[in-house]
Amino acid sequence: ERIDDCEKFTAMVSQTIDFDAIQNREFVVKAEYDETLSDLQKHMSKYKSKIDEELDR
Repeated sequence: ERIDDCEKFTAMVSQTIDFDAIQNREFVVKAEYDETLSDLQKHMSKYKSKIDEELDR
């Protein structure tokens, strides 16, 4: 029973946490988890691109 609980917990974490972002030391919920998060991710990506462009000038 404990192993089953642990497997369920591991599956929940895998479905929820954005492990790609962790590589950048960002601990966030996957944008696909919620429509609002998805919209926010799009805005964040847009602004990050603008910031990167300014830094490269």
